[in-house]
Amino acid sequence: MMASSASATSREGWAHAFQHDPGLFDAFRAAEDPEQRIVRRLAAHLALGGRSVLEIGCGTGRTTEQLCTAAGCYVALDASRVMLAVARRRVDLACAPRWLIGRAQALPLASGSVDVVLATWVLANMRPGGRALALAEIERVTRAAAGAGTWLVENHWSSELQELRGLPTDPSGSEIGSLIGEGGFTIVEEIDTEIRFASDDEAARVLGALCGPTASTALASRPRSRVAQRVVILHRPRTDSRPRSRS
Repeated sequence: MMASSASATSREGWAHAFQHDPGLFDAFRAAEDPEQRIVRRLAAHLALGGRSVLEIGCGTGRTTEQLCTAAGCYVALDASRVMLAVARRRVDLACAPRWLIGRAQALPLASGSVDVVLATWVLANMRPGGRALALAEIERVTRAAAGAGTWLVENHWSSELQELRGLPTDPSGSEIGSLIGEGGFTIVEEIDTEIRFASDDEAARVLGALCGPTASTALASRPRSRVAQRVVILHRPRTDSRPRSRS
């Protein structure tokens, strides 16, 4: 029987890497999407010219570095100080975003202060209660204006990466369904890419540490340096109908 999403992800090492080992996470991001299909398509959808942007969960700054120069004002937020330290060393050479420590459930920003909110591989990993709080906060800080809204990048429920992690490979077992049904998002594009490491050993080291024992076992059984990945870009426009919780 396929493991549930909650039980599978609880055995993974992402949370430890976020707080204590940014180099491990950065090794994963360096191997992910080597042709940069995701960020190129994301940039096309966002059309950032002159807009104010909040990136939630900026991590080590790889997406920040690629998008911040196109925005009028760019705020990069993460809950991990060690992640932000790496991001600042990388990104401040290209542009100067505003760096913030904080969580999506309590954004340290004024109401209606940004045009676009971007979160990559963040909301689908939250528990339902935390995700609801985050969505309310995102709506609060996003101004009601033409073109304003929230954009997400999340893993598609069906890919070699999800199978490697032992996660459900159908929509009903994924968090994407909740984002669409309860969160009001729509899928605007599906992108096929891959995670490409320099060697089988490097793939086993990084994916084994981050994706847990299921991935370690699978990679020991069939070593590989390339793993197919599929992601979805989701969008929810800002509307005047959703109340703002605080100023």
